[in-house]
Amino acid sequence: MRIGENEVDFQYRKTVDTVTLEAKRTGSGACSVDFEPAFSLRTEIEGVELNGKRLPFKLQENDNDKHVLVRFPLSESVNTVTIRLRKDFGLAFSSELPPLGSTSRGLRILSENWNNARTELQTVVSGRTSSTYRLSVWNPGQIVSTDGGTLTTSGILEVHLPDGPPETYIEQKVTIHFTHP
Repeated sequence: MRIGENEVDFQYRKTVDTVTLEAKRTGSGACSVDFEPAFSLRTEIEGVELNGKRLPFKLQENDNDKHVLVRFPLSESVNTVTIRLRKDFGLAFSSELPPLGSTSRGLRILSENWNNARTELQTVVSGRTSSTYRLSVWNPGQIVSTDGGTLTTSGILEVHLPDGPPETYIEQKVTIHFTHP
């Protein structure tokens, strides 16, 4: 990425307990990076480091997620920011556009609500009757059980909507129960 007189190469990695951003600057101009990754409300941030030394950070939480806000100067060597975390969780699904002129067949996520202890996530989805939708789960090992969906051994949350009139969208509540702290 070109930033003023500099070129910066970024590499991003995520594991169950860390997020790592490596940035290497070449060029003569001074610059800094604002890094603001988002995490689930369940995620606990244990700390942030720049090249192995503590880096100050802020947390910004809203109704849907939380963001870790860090700013760091770029030196010409490799700059490694590591965010240490616990209980990170996420759901993802691939949406596909329908063929031109066709009606939508995709899953819609209408709402997400966490309980205060962050041990339960209620999601309301909408999809076509008699359809099964698959959502990828990040860090499924912390899930104890689900209502309204089935967690497979490969970490996929399957949501099967009941039979009904063809071409009809219906809503279904999916509740995910997590391990306690």
